[in-house]
Amino acid sequence: MKCRLLREESTNPCEEYPGVWRCRACGATGEGPKIERCPECGSPVGQRSGRIPAGTVLENNQAHILVKMGIATPEDEECTRAAGMTPSQMTDAQHAQEKVRRGIHPDDYEAYDAGVMVGYKPDGSFIPGPNYLDSVVEENRKHGPIIVEDE
Repeated sequence: MKCRLLREESTNPCEEYPGVWRCRACGATGEGPKIERCPECGSPVGQRSGRIPAGTVLENNQAHILVKMGIATPEDEECTRAAGMTPSQMTDAQHAQEKVRRGIHPDDYEAYDAGVMVGYKPDGSFIPGPNYLDSVVEENRKHGPIIVEDE
């Protein structure tokens, strides 16, 4: 069963997945058990990078779980069947995973989905999204402009 990662993963998303390696000499990358020498140039290969590049195809009997989590897309019919999701459901799962990755609080999901915000600043305030001004205009239309009076 195979799936393709949508984004680079900094940790191992499947427990049985053995990892990836990168040759420092020629830049070749690969997946699988640790190797001593690069198959491309023969140079010694160092430690695994700890990162799995976006687009990497994982072969694993649990690959469908990554699809259900919105982390990957199915790469073969077996994974598609095991995931049991429509393309729309897969898109929804990927969008939900993006909210989790960005640390969006559940109270702010509606604003994030509407494009009113895209994330948070270090002080916890939100970063306005592409539709922020539209939402302010809509609020003013519903409730009238906010007027601040001097004391």
